Amino acid sequence: MGGRDAAVEMDPGSFLTFDLGYYHTVLKHRALFRSDAALVTDAAARADIAGVVSSPPEVFFQVFARSMARLGAVEVKTGSQGEIRKHCAVVNS
Repeated sequence: MGGRDAAVEMDPGSFLTFDLGYYHTVLKHRALFRSDAALVTDAAARADIAGVVSSPPEVFFQVFARSMARLGAVEVKTGSQGEIRKHCAVVNS
């Protein structure tokens, strides 16, 4: 068990389905990723997630689609304009 090739389900119970299951887990403070766990430490972000989770599934899919469209519009910085960080929260020195 464990080792280099160990796998962890992001959403135990519905990992094969694209649904709200993961966000229910995040709200219970059981997020797999630190970035997702950090979302519920901010009151506004937690309220947004809770609002979507308590809405009909169609709302989640609409919000997710808008978010993906916005993310797709972010331009990639190349050359000296950007950097690949060794630690996400810290600019490389």
